[in-house]
Amino acid sequence: MATEHHQSSPAYQSGKQKRLEASLKLFEHLPDCALIEEDVLCALTGWSRATVWREIGEGRLPRPIKLGPRSNRWRVGTARSIIHTGDK
Repeated sequence: MATEHHQSSPAYQSGKQKRLEASLKLFEHLPDCALIEEDVLCALTGWSRATVWREIGEGRLPRPIKLGPRSNRWRVGTARSIIHTGDK
């Protein structure tokens, strides 16, 4: 039987943090067409999740690419343009 971790469990959070750290380390090497998770976008921009969705609602950030009902991604190029234009 496979072990499943609840999102609030320490094991789940530890794995999530490791994935975030790995994504941030690799970010500069990713092509603009690569996809990043919401957590990575938040870490790169300094925005909270609420700010990301407010920016989308106000038309200043493109809607995410939906990979599933709870799986949103943004293009690396979008994150780079936010970082370089100082829209943080």
